[in-house]
Amino acid sequence: KNETLGISSIKGANSNLIAHQRAVRNYILATSEAEREQRWADMKTYESKMLAEMSEAAPLIRSQKGKELLSKFWPAWQAYKNMTGKIISLAASTKVSTQNKNVVDLVNGDGQTAADQVDTIMSQIAQDHEANGQKAYDQSDAIYAQSRSILIGLVIGSLLLGMLFGIFIARLFSKPIIALENAAEKAASGDTDTSVEIGSKDE
Repeated sequence: KNETLGISSIKGANSNLIAHQRAVRNYILATSEAEREQRWADMKTYESKMLAEMSEAAPLIRSQKGKELLSKFWPAWQAYKNMTGKIISLAASTKVSTQNKNVVDLVNGDGQTAADQVDTIMSQIAQDHEANGQKAYDQSDAIYAQSRSILIGLVIGSLLLGMLFGIFIARLFSKPIIALENAAEKAASGDTDTSVEIGSKDE
């Protein structure tokens, strides 16, 4: 369950990162100050959601590789955030609906590189988490199969033991009865010297 929650949080964070990038681009392409303000608010919302989901996923990441990747994520995120701040500052200094070549180049160059780095780390964390989840599933499946085999063995063993015990009890009770029946038949046919040995005190 924890593995599934972690993967879900990381993938949700990745979706919010993509939405954040889109909001940055839309900020640059805004045709009014009101639209810029809306795109700025969108960026803050996506950033908040992404950070919340990464914080939720962090304690669920248990592998050494996952922890190493997570330690790389925060600096990469900070670098992306710094680059985004630079892009927004440049765009804000430009009139609305005016394309600033420097801003566009920055978004498509260093801005995209920084975003790709964060995206790559998040994808690697998700892949590692999925691999660990699959490994845990395989282990639990193997334990289940082993437990099932043991249980089947115990049931079969119990049935065999019950059958052997039943045969033993049946023979224990039937042997003296058969001996008594044989003696009665001999006595009926006139053999009065026939005797029956009693092997227990409850006969």
